[in-house]
Amino acid sequence: KYRVCHLKIKKAIYITDSSQSSHFQQIFKIGELAGWYDPKEVSLIHVTFGLVTGEDGQKLSSRDGNPITLNALLEEAVNATQSAITTSSSLIRAEKQNQTLVTHELSQYKEEERNDWKSEPTRIGKDMPLETAITGSTREIAYGAIKYFELTNARRHNYKFSFLAMLNARGNTAMYLLYA
Repeated sequence: KYRVCHLKIKKAIYITDSSQSSHFQQIFKIGELAGWYDPKEVSLIHVTFGLVTGEDGQKLSSRDGNPITLNALLEEAVNATQSAITTSSSLIRAEKQNQTLVTHELSQYKEEERNDWKSEPTRIGKDMPLETAITGSTREIAYGAIKYFELTNARRHNYKFSFLAMLNARGNTAMYLLYA
């Protein structure tokens, strides 16, 4: 009522999990029947998303007094990624194969282009040991894994947030796409 009557908004979008759908349908209908707004003039929209649960199956919620901050989530992802990378021999093997492949491909370029390429800090080559490249890439891999994991789940479906699933080197994951 306050937003429509006092603030004179013309459009409001409420974004919550799907468990509140009937609540918003009822509120919108009550507001219309009470004469607080005319649906032809004011647009009230409820956008839903599925529940995100932790690995324990409990709803991730900021209202339960123990919210997970974005920074904490990202740091945990970086730590989990570092652990996944250092313990997965298939990822190390994939990096070594890539290093060999890339070194071989350098021969097709002119000397000037080869030197430019070798000096790039993001490339694995003679001047950058494999372990350094992996450590330097951990944050980017972790963030990419989170983004890909979030985007592969349909917005309206419930899903379990799991670092183990996100960093799996098999299946529909960023790790698989990076190292397949």
